[in-house]
Amino acid sequence: MAYWAISIGINQYQHLQPLMYAQRDAQVWRDFLVKEAEFSADRCLVLTDLAAATSPLYPTQKNIRSVITDLCQQQLEADDLLWCFFSGYGLQVDGKDYLMPIEADPNDVANTGIAIESLFDLLEIAPTHKIILVLDVNRSQSILTGEGVGDQTALLAQGHHIATILSSLPDQFAHETLALRQGLFTTALIEAIRYRGCITLDQLVQYLHDRLPALSEQHWRPRQDSLAVIPAEQKYQLIVPEQAAIHLGAGVGAAIGAAEIEGGYGASPQVVSLLERSYATPYEESLGSPEGLNQTISANASIEPSPSQPNDAQLSDAAWKTDPFWRRLLTWGGALAGVLLVGVILRNAAVVMGGKPLPATQTPSVSTAPAPSTPLAAATPIVPIDLPTVIAAAETAIQTQQYAEAHRQLEQIPAEQQTADTAKLLEQANRGLLSQAKVMLSRAREMTAENQASDFVDAIEIARQIKPNQPLYDDAQQNIDRWSRVILDMAQGRAERGNDGSPPAAAANYNSAIGTAFLVPTDRPDIYARAQQSIAQWSQLIMNLATASAEAGNLDLAIQTAELIPPNTPIYATAQESIANWRNQPAPVPPAQ
Repeated sequence: MAYWAISIGINQYQHLQPLMYAQRDAQVWRDFLVKEAEFSADRCLVLTDLAAATSPLYPTQKNIRSVITDLCQQQLEADDLLWCFFSGYGLQVDGKDYLMPIEADPNDVANTGIAIESLFDLLEIAPTHKIILVLDVNRSQSILTGEGVGDQTALLAQGHHIATILSSLPDQFAHETLALRQGLFTTALIEAIRYRGCITLDQLVQYLHDRLPALSEQHWRPRQDSLAVIPAEQKYQLIVPEQAAIHLGAGVGAAIGAAEIEGGYGASPQVVSLLERSYATPYEESLGSPEGLNQTISANASIEPSPSQPNDAQLSDAAWKTDPFWRRLLTWGGALAGVLLVGVILRNAAVVMGGKPLPATQTPSVSTAPAPSTPLAAATPIVPIDLPTVIAAAETAIQTQQYAEAHRQLEQIPAEQQTADTAKLLEQANRGLLSQAKVMLSRAREMTAENQASDFVDAIEIARQIKPNQPLYDDAQQNIDRWSRVILDMAQGRAERGNDGSPPAAAANYNSAIGTAFLVPTDRPDIYARAQQSIAQWSQLIMNLATASAEAGNLDLAIQTAELIPPNTPIYATAQESIANWRNQPAPVPPAQ
């Protein structure tokens, strides 16, 4: 059995605004598969805009089709597994989903794009059913105004029985961020396998479902949810080679799925043992129902269970009694209950004997979590980490100025394994993070003559990685306070821009100021309260300008002005009512000549 991958990423489109990290996402994903997931380098193809325009790996429509066709018809064998990853623009036109190659023209998508339907047709000719299609698709908010990719893709995935994961729901945007230097989806995808031991599709989908919304909130982006269609017979399919699965899964555990894997995929005893030892529980997937949308598929398309997979009603009492896995599970449950009971008895021993309870600091504990006051407060893994490996990875990351990666590595270290050296490394990583944030702001000013509010938001994202009780936390918080005030000052400056007495220009200035003020972080109470007061004031000023235009008989201008009042402002509902009233009023009759 061989493991293959096609990784496609496009930044510099010929007819669309550039993306920041699509090309990097594709390259990072390919590198992860080769260096950590033990894929063979010669079986991992990467197509990006960094290739020469004459190269067969330049991501044109023709080349993408050719590479997929050749692999599916000439290279893959019956038991092989293929990852097909695309990061770039996607668009829906006339109800059909398309991927946009580098030369795609938004005015002629049908001829220059790659229809998702044709992509599934190409993949279906492969001799293997072990195919994972991953689409990290975005759509430009200024150019591509159509619906997002997703609805038709999900239905096609169901019909072709091809496991498919999309980076966002059809009505959402897939986000990139400077703080991570890649897309949120790719970040979560690699995290799932590298740090969480997700070695089956079932585990991967669950982690993406939980992690993507959290990443969106953490990086001040609108919510992003993954969408996955996973045929029942592929839920417990291994997504990396077995040796990599053992290596990656052993660090943090994997979801319990040994029975299904053993029944349908003939996993080795090592992998089965690994999965049985794990502590996570597989999520309950609701196929074909609204509740299961984020994990599987929208309510308008469901997946039929595989006939080879028994349902709960088919599991007889005899199966439960004879299955060694369930016997072990019951044994573990009894042991855990015994440990908890002993903990309760020890905790209350003094009371039972007629004395006073032990002070909280002396109370025996069965928790493995470190105390919140420790410099590297992070949940202790079930299996101790390899401290020398983590330290070496952190040192390498610091040397290459990958401070966020170093910080992530060091946060894994539980309290009982921390040393003066790890604390020193963490201080270096945190100092590097703050330096990166400040350098980013200075570079932005050099390029544009002034900073944009989004630059400060990204700088705040970087500083937020420094947690309480870590070195330089106070410095990070002071910078966040200062940068938050700068954002509000920028909003004020935009509200006070000159308008030469033009009401539309004044309304546009207030609208820009409101948009900037919305970027003030909510966890800075004083600054946030001032921002909200300013938002209310500026939205009211826009409304006053609109009302003045209506009273002067210029209803079109009044409507256009009132439409500049954003949602989530105090006057928004009133503005919408006024707009509706003005639209229902007859147009004023011009005076007779």
